[in-house]
Order: sequence, then C-alpha cells, then structure tokens
Amino acid sequence: MDQFVANLKNELDHLEITADAFCTLAEISGAKWSRALRGTIVLPGDELLRLAEVVRSLREISEDALPFVINFRDLTSVRHLLKHKENQVIFVLLPTNLDSQGLVF
Repeated sequence: MDQFVANLKNELDHLEITADAFCTLAEISGAKWSRALRGTIVLPGDELLRLAEVVRSLREISEDALPFVINFRDLTSVRHLLKHKENQVIFVLLPTNLDSQGLVF
C-alpha cells in the first residue's frame, strides 16, 4: 500500500469512518479504494489530493464539533456539513448554561 493511501486510511480509522462511508462521501468506487489499499493500483496524484482534501474536511468537521461526536454513518448530514465547509460556513457552539455567578461557560 502506498504510504499516502496508508496515511489516509489511518486518519479514517481514527475518525471511525467506514470504507463504505468514505467512498460514498469521496465519490470513489469501493472497488477502486480497496485496490488502492491493497496496493494493486496506484491512484493518480490529482485523485490522491482530492481524497486527502475530503479526509482533511472530515477531520476538521470532527474537530469543530468537539465535545460532540459526529455520526459519520449519517451520510446525508455529513454531506450537508461538507457542503457548508466547502462554502466556508462556520458553525459555532455557544453554551447557554449560566453558572451560579451568572457567567456563561
């Protein structure tokens, strides 16, 4: 397996994103991704960069949602989040609980 592909897979494993979900979100066939993982094909550079961008966006969405966890199995919602990210829409979590001193935390 190509080291670049291995790094993408490690990131996906860390985010707990299944291969099927990734392939759907990244618009790559499952068979092609599987062959790249096994090292039987080498993906072209432009495709690797596109896949890396999808993984980067997924990671950023996950980080931006902390302390909440993104359910990457809900592909419809994740697609919406990716589209918002692409359009540079930023979601900000604003806690509304007040502590005993009236401070927002």
